[in-house]
Amino acid sequence: MGINDTWIVNNQINNDALNLLNAQCAWTITTGSPDIIVGVIDTEFETTHEDLQNTFAGTVGTRSDPLDHGTSVSSCVATGTNNNKGIAGIGYNTRVKGYYTNGSGSTLWNTIWQAYQDDIKIINVSWTGIGSFPNTLAVREMTNNGVVLIVAAGNDPNSTSHRRYADFPGVINVSGVWANNQHAGTNHAQNQWVDVCALSKNVAACVAGDTYSTVNGTSFAAPQVAGVVALLRSMDSNLSPAEIENIIKSTTDPIADAHLFPGLLGTGRVNAYAAVLAVCAATTPPVNFLNRTVTSHTTVTTCSDINVQNVTVQNGAALTLSASGHVSVNGTFDVRLGSTLNVQ
Repeated sequence: MGINDTWIVNNQINNDALNLLNAQCAWTITTGSPDIIVGVIDTEFETTHEDLQNTFAGTVGTRSDPLDHGTSVSSCVATGTNNNKGIAGIGYNTRVKGYYTNGSGSTLWNTIWQAYQDDIKIINVSWTGIGSFPNTLAVREMTNNGVVLIVAAGNDPNSTSHRRYADFPGVINVSGVWANNQHAGTNHAQNQWVDVCALSKNVAACVAGDTYSTVNGTSFAAPQVAGVVALLRSMDSNLSPAEIENIIKSTTDPIADAHLFPGLLGTGRVNAYAAVLAVCAATTPPVNFLNRTVTSHTTVTTCSDINVQNVTVQNGAALTLSASGHVSVNGTFDVRLGSTLNVQ
């Protein structure tokens, strides 16, 4: 799927985050849903930004912190992708609800809990903790009730942020890599509690002032993963937080220098296409192409399997079978001289 967002098309900013996520392939399967809302816990939200006007589903609270941070974090979840403006976001049609916090103490935790009380099922926390930590039981309650909590692992190699609950099923702790798929030199978290990585250096983002720039930090890697979670939820709303975490972690790509950090970078770099493909294959029944005579150009496409039986492709016709799973042939399959068969 192409991208028409002007800052990307005109090479005014990089598209590295989406390239590493294999976003454009993921969007051939799903472009998300505006009914899926990611709660972003942050300091400010420029809801009038040209590329976010239709992305924000509202805000809760009032600004009390001067730090410009939330607009950029939100744009790493989703933007007005393919709206001929600015940049693209992995969540595509996903929407964001901003929850104002000053990033410290009980204010941060209370804001997270408010999002949970508002029935927000995907919550992104791009901070080094979740505020005054009340009890691990509170986090377990959230994940047991359908919340996927995505957290930034920290911008220091020795950061052990979120370690108390990072291993809870449904809590995804995100560190980072460069555009060259290497972690070394990012100076971002590397420890046993990291689950996965995404681009954390020179990440294209919307910034306050109705413009764009590149930003650095796991603060901007985590919301990319939140956007991927939103894509998965748009395909199957019944996926549990534990299932979603398992899908994302089991479909990652290797990080180029992971051997230098054994056991410290999670399972690898998030691949949105592989993740949505896994959900699609699990939820889509096989396509049966049976007892057919193909007389023209015909394409059969699915993210699962194709079963072919008793098919004839006549002279001058073309048949394309595109499956992310298997193409199985049974019975007769007659491809006549002068015809074309393409199996992908």
